[in-house]
Amino acid sequence: MLDAFGDDILWGGSGGGNNQLQGGQGNDYYVLDAFDTCVELAGEGIDTVEARIGSYTMGANIENLLYVGGTGTFVGNGNTLDNHITGGNGNDILRGRGGNDIIDGGLGAKDEIQMRGLAGEYTVTAEGAGYRILDKVAGRDGSTFVTSIEVIRWSNNQTRLLTYPSPAASIGESEGKGGAEVSPLMAADADPFVLPALADDAAQVLPSLTFADAFDGFDVASGLADRLFLGLEARMAHHDGGLSGFDHGGFDAGVSNDDWLF
Repeated sequence: MLDAFGDDILWGGSGGGNNQLQGGQGNDYYVLDAFDTCVELAGEGIDTVEARIGSYTMGANIENLLYVGGTGTFVGNGNTLDNHITGGNGNDILRGRGGNDIIDGGLGAKDEIQMRGLAGEYTVTAEGAGYRILDKVAGRDGSTFVTSIEVIRWSNNQTRLLTYPSPAASIGESEGKGGAEVSPLMAADADPFVLPALADDAAQVLPSLTFADAFDGFDVASGLADRLFLGLEARMAHHDGGLSGFDHGGFDAGVSNDDWLF
């Protein structure tokens, strides 16, 4: 299908055919299914692909990518232009692949952007409603502005959380100690609190607590290193012994001295 001029909307249909669409001059909009391809030449406007398949890599001279395929995971790859990439309702994996991109993860709970370098080669700065990820290596990932992205994944598979999951709801005072609110994850005062094993890179988040000698420690049920986030009241508190005794190999590090929170 070829249309040489104007701002066109081109759709190959949903019949499963191998359609090649070419909009020519103008700002064209392509609706692509599994076997469709589109062709754009340099200088032929600002063009957009609406993808209805689980994975799509933008071809040359395409600027924008939008996924509308439902709640499944979408893998979207940009090109060397300044792209605008938008995910869908699932947990998407998005890659800018060069240029100065704008990437919106959509409505998923764990949308991920993947970069081509190591963490130390980038700066990540909060900016407005999102984050600016700046590659310090010229000619690689450029400057990327992201919104609704929960995870950055670096080339060595290390990750950084941009937004943390909501903490588990707390229950009322369980031990009769000064209005302590204890997470359902927590057990009796005499034992460490056992945190369940989660998927790789998942965060353990505990609710805000008001306590006085209300617990003795933490433990993990199984698995390797997990991140632990504590929501504590913003007031002076003294934690004798603090973060210590991680003897199951479940946390990244332990600290054996006293800790103070102000």
